[in-house]
Amino acid sequence: MDKDKIIALLNQDLEGEHAAIIQYLVHAYAMGEGEMACEIEAIAREEMRHFDWLAETIVSLGGAPSLERGDMRKGGESVPDWMNNDVLQEKDAITLYEEHIKAIGDPKIERLLQRILSDEKSHRGDFEHFVTKAQKESLRDLRGSRQDKIAQFLNWGIEHEYTVIFSIFSTPI
Repeated sequence: MDKDKIIALLNQDLEGEHAAIIQYLVHAYAMGEGEMACEIEAIAREEMRHFDWLAETIVSLGGAPSLERGDMRKGGESVPDWMNNDVLQEKDAITLYEEHIKAIGDPKIERLLQRILSDEKSHRGDFEHFVTKAQKESLRDLRGSRQDKIAQFLNWGIEHEYTVIFSIFSTPI
């Protein structure tokens, strides 16, 4: 497969990682403090690492990393619904990575995608567990019950995470 096609596939993966980062952070922040929210933030950070690895690979191939965001699953009335959406997000990522591993045929890129695929399978299992956990603990959306200062702080948190990741694109190579 030629470089342009590989770059296009990797940019698809990159856009999916971007969507997952936002989706998971929104869910974690909306749940407030707690063990599960912290675990979801940790998964979002792993997705940021994937984003970074993919962007570096795209640049090493002479391409430009996409800053577009893939599709997010925004629906759901409850935290268990959100966790189901996160399971589906991971299932989509797994399918896409498996397809890209078969299509690309470059051993170095295949190793990278296999590593990311392994993480995505683990994340899927985590989110499947979170569905049950959220049901048992009756977790709920706290966004409407917070003071403005807390909401501003959470928005700052998301902005900060993006600043860290996207700083790689503003630094001359």
